[in-house]
Amino acid sequence: MIIRMSTREPTSRRIQAVDRAVALLKVVAEAPEPLALADLADAVELNRSTAWRLLLTLEHHGLVDRDPDAGRYVLGHEIVRLGMRGGNRALVRRLRPALTDLANASGMAAILVVPTPTEPLTVDQVDPPGRPEPNMVGWGLPLHATASGKLWLASLPEREREEVLVQPLPRYTERTIVDPVALRRELEEIAESRVAVDRDEWDPGWSAVATPVLRDGAVVAMIGVMATSMRFAEAPLATTVALARRAAAGAGSAL
Repeated sequence: MIIRMSTREPTSRRIQAVDRAVALLKVVAEAPEPLALADLADAVELNRSTAWRLLLTLEHHGLVDRDPDAGRYVLGHEIVRLGMRGGNRALVRRLRPALTDLANASGMAAILVVPTPTEPLTVDQVDPPGRPEPNMVGWGLPLHATASGKLWLASLPEREREEVLVQPLPRYTERTIVDPVALRRELEEIAESRVAVDRDEWDPGWSAVATPVLRDGAVVAMIGVMATSMRFAEAPLATTVALARRAAAGAGSAL
């Protein structure tokens, strides 16, 4: 497969290095399996040194990722993050009323999270009236250390879930669950209750609850609330969970 540069605009108006980088990115995206440097260079008709420098730059910005052992390239996490931010406008528009109701009723920030191939991504947030909170939109959420992350992990098929659990689990705080056995037990409870809780597991002093938005029985998004752990402790957990479930049910109906 040879990717040739577009001729829709005069070459003199375009930046050649950007043209080449985009061509490489397209080959990485469209290849049926990860390709090595030599294959990518041949596909865009570049010498290997130039292709390597361009790929190194793309990798630096998270647009491609290179397997250090096999030396082959795949799309990077930043491509996924940008795509999800731009591709969820319709979902955000439909579910914003449910988030607004949840923020008003709970007095906490309500967030909408969608799954991606790598980690859940926050795509919308509504703060309670008069109480602005840190903006989480665009943030990827660790699978084992956040409410939405654990909720998504619990919903995965066993094989995919185990691929995560056999990897070293980073410790973010002293409360992060890094023992795979303990995490498996919690994921079983989450799968049954369809509610996940994070208490200071990712960011000290912050807690969250998440519950799934379902469509035809499948998890298409997660809705939750976050607040400081002190404020979170002031509200009965059962009440917070009930509010989140009601918002998720309303979001599912809106879809």
